[in-house]
Amino acid sequence: MPYGVEKWTRPYSPLLAYPWEPTYEALRGLAKATEGSPYDGVIAEYTNPVTGGPVMPTMGAHMQLLRPGQATLAHRHTGSVIYTAAKGRGASVIAGRRFEWKQGDIFCVPSWAWHEHHNLDQTEDACLFSFNDFPVMRSLGFHREEAYADHGGHQPVTAA
Repeated sequence: MPYGVEKWTRPYSPLLAYPWEPTYEALRGLAKATEGSPYDGVIAEYTNPVTGGPVMPTMGAHMQLLRPGQATLAHRHTGSVIYTAAKGRGASVIAGRRFEWKQGDIFCVPSWAWHEHHNLDQTEDACLFSFNDFPVMRSLGFHREEAYADHGGHQPVTAA
């Protein structure tokens, strides 16, 4: 091993930043290669390059791209998710309530809450960055996911 270079042994990623430009470029490449998920659009997980696992032992992170006008189907999972709108504008239905968002907005989806996302722009992508506690749920054997089966996969929206 070269002088001054040590093997990374910490339980979290040695990367301290995941820059926007290469991330968005990778998502656009993925969007050309796949339809993505009906529940999340085109989604990529940030990983620890040493282990291939999540960025931290207890927290995962993702970036997802919603194509112009795309509305995902509703689903729920154990584990909470904090979203930041990284690009564009849209709306999310969380537990039957509609919340509009734009770039820079932050919102939360609690564990086991039905949720779906809609890109409100008909010509531009929208991107959502998120972090979650899925690694904890998986390590405890508690991770579950379920698709919303009624109403064509979209939850009814109640008045605020």
